[in-house]
Parts: sequence; C-alpha cells; structure tokens
Amino acid sequence: YILQPKMDGLWASVHTDKNGVITEIWSRHGKKKTGKGFDHFLNRDIKLPNTILIGELITKRNEFD
Repeated sequence: YILQPKMDGLWASVHTDKNGVITEIWSRHGKKKTGKGFDHFLNRDIKLPNTILIGELITKRNEFD
C-alpha cells in the first residue's frame, strides 16, 4: 500500500491489460470515463500488467474541458 494526502483530484480506477497498458478508467460511481476527456491516458505503458490502480487523477486546471 502507498498512501498520500487527498489533493482534491478526481477519484479514478485505472485498469491495465496483460501487457501493462492502460485500457479503461472508471469513476467512483461506476461510470466509464474513457472517451470523456481521459483518452490521453489510454494506451500508456505503465508496466503493471493486469492491475487496477485506485486513486486520484490530478491535472492542470480546465484540462478536461
């Protein structure tokens, strides 16, 4: 476990495939966020195969507008 203070970002569940590539991002309310401004996170190789990362996404102000 890694803990950090809450930074007022967007809660997200980030899912990777067997190769460690980001394939999906979900909200805490169970809504799929891919295709809604989060696409620039997709297909990034983070080298964590078959993983679900839960935490905050923090970006520059208005980056998702």
